[in-house]
Amino acid sequence: MRLALCSLSFVLALTAWPAAAQQEGAGTSLIYELLDRVGQLEKDVRELRGEIEVLRYQQQQQGGEQGQAQSETPRANVAPASPPAAAADAAASDKATYEAAIVHLREGRYDEAIGLLENFNTRFTSSPLTGNALYWLGESYFMTGDYAHARDTLLQFGAGYPNSEKLPEAMLRLGQSYARLGDTGKAREVLRRLTQAYPGTAAATQASRQMQDLH
Repeated sequence: MRLALCSLSFVLALTAWPAAAQQEGAGTSLIYELLDRVGQLEKDVRELRGEIEVLRYQQQQQGGEQGQAQSETPRANVAPASPPAAAADAAASDKATYEAAIVHLREGRYDEAIGLLENFNTRFTSSPLTGNALYWLGESYFMTGDYAHARDTLLQFGAGYPNSEKLPEAMLRLGQSYARLGDTGKAREVLRRLTQAYPGTAAATQASRQMQDLH
């Protein structure tokens, strides 16, 4: 229902745009306001899709576990199915959301992974998985070609988790994001710092090669 309302609001916002933009003295400000609304609605839709994917993933996991239990346990000893409330609680957990996102990411479904990881970062700000989720969100943005969001997310990751073991890979992706955005100066600076801070790592080796290709 929430997804349908978001989609309806999105359509209404777009159809109202041409007529409203023609009003004298209000065109430019109205366009910016509608753009902000559309951006927020798109974010809401991604988060709702993320919630749906969490539930779907959890149902698949439970189905596999129940099937295995039934095949290994005599029928007389089969435990009753978990109540729906317990399934909903499990689906809402930070671990379930994170694992579902990683499954999508590994299978190349980056848009679905982004929806789940954005949902994760909104709901589980104090989870021990938050740092990893933020890193993989930046990676997912990069893989979809959204280099601006990848840059911003990886900068946030570096500032919030400077001791993470994923920092070399994050710096490599950050440098690559700057390069794809045409900012070769910052790309070279980030890659150079990576080679100095983490010499001998796979990320540093790749950074050295890519610095040679920057012009």
